[in-house]
Amino acid sequence: MNNDLLDNDRFSEPQEADITLSERVEEILEYSVDFNIGDVLQEAFDIFKQYTGGFIGFTLILAGINAIPNIIQEVIGEGIASGILNFGAGVISVPLGVGFVIVARKIYHREPYDFNNFFDGFQYFGQLILAAILVGISVMLGFILLIIPGIYLAVALSWTDMTIIFQKLDATDAMSISRKVISKNWFMLFAFYL
Repeated sequence: MNNDLLDNDRFSEPQEADITLSERVEEILEYSVDFNIGDVLQEAFDIFKQYTGGFIGFTLILAGINAIPNIIQEVIGEGIASGILNFGAGVISVPLGVGFVIVARKIYHREPYDFNNFFDGFQYFGQLILAAILVGISVMLGFILLIIPGIYLAVALSWTDMTIIFQKLDATDAMSISRKVISKNWFMLFAFYL
């Protein structure tokens, strides 16, 4: 089984495909999907090299957005204004964070892309924010329950955002699919994330 099972034209657009998303998930669950961490990192570096300036520029923008509340907090001190700015930066970072994946996927599939694609996550703003809240609550409750469930859920739900964007699902369905698919190879992905 190769990585095409996870990311090919049929999987990226199930509504136009000869196989449904449910069937694809069942197929993934039936077979083990192995990958080599070194190969994945090499492929990621190859993608990065194709648009180095864009990835670095967007990283600087994201870092700047996250730094602004801290700079303002140093100037005006802690308070409601700095808290609102921190919250706002966190909310904006959710759709911005998936911009890296959107552009990388376009490069991988040899689709046209430009710098504006880093901001395409805002098309899914509501579902991404809802997912961030639900995943955050789930992981927090998991950590409260004994830490291990929190670690499990943090890994198992890590593909929720990508499932929302690439499969056009709502937050709860995306969480369910992420958990099902990742649980099949949870230890491998945990090692990869480490």
